[in-house]
Amino acid sequence: MSNKTIDDFSAVVTPATTDTVVVTQSAVTKKETLAQIDTLLSATSKTLTNKTLTSPVINTGVSGTAIDTDGTLAANSDTLLASQKAVKTYAQLKDTFLTSLAALGTAANKLLLSSGVDTAAELELTANTFPARSSAGGITAKAVTDFALSVLDDANAAAARTTLELAYASQAEMEAPASTTLVPSPITLKYHPGVAKCWCKFNSAGAVAASHNITDITDNGTGDWTINIGTDFSSVNWAYSLNCESIQAAGTLAENIQVVAGGQAAGTLRVTCMNTSAISTEIDATAMSFIGFGDQ
Repeated sequence: MSNKTIDDFSAVVTPATTDTVVVTQSAVTKKETLAQIDTLLSATSKTLTNKTLTSPVINTGVSGTAIDTDGTLAANSDTLLASQKAVKTYAQLKDTFLTSLAALGTAANKLLLSSGVDTAAELELTANTFPARSSAGGITAKAVTDFALSVLDDANAAAARTTLELAYASQAEMEAPASTTLVPSPITLKYHPGVAKCWCKFNSAGAVAASHNITDITDNGTGDWTINIGTDFSSVNWAYSLNCESIQAAGTLAENIQVVAGGQAAGTLRVTCMNTSAISTEIDATAMSFIGFGDQ
């Protein structure tokens, strides 16, 4: 607007109403109503260059050719603005796994898992329990019962044995033996009546080759030995089995091993090896074997 003097406005009629203003447009001063000014501004395109919008903020949706709504953002523009929908669609298309994941529904008791390369799947669950033989995406889960879960929740082995109703049998319970639920431990297994309490293999000099619960072998002379048992039997009434072996020359007689009369005690067994044709003749065999059963 060029400089004006008071005389320049002398031809302009003073506005008669409050909705009329004096304006200058293209060096011409005139009266315009507010409605006319609003129409003029609405019909005129304005360009903002290096301007900052401070008030009001943009709080509604925007539209126009400056907004890129292409779902793939194929335009790859440096000047267009991408809409929220375009960004979401573009990001999902770029990641195959996200696309697979987006196709799944969500609900309670469903386990999300990867069933393959860039492939998502769901495994149906129920509260605290896998359904029997449920399969999803190549993963198969067998049923886990409440009882099995209770074992997993036990704090230690003792608690787990209680849950499983597994208790160790005592010596008396092993000796009975009547229980169908008790569990033997290594220390109590020997008390079962069907288990050998002692055994050994030794040579004519009394040297022990292998044994269990045997202290040693006393060599009393030719064909005469005393087997000394580690833990005594509870009485002299226990069972035994004896055997002798020998490399016999052709035409010679075999040996026979037997218990000496009165030679059985709670903790010892005296045995002799004799010629089968002359029982009173004691001879050394190559090796002797012994095994004993009974209560200790």
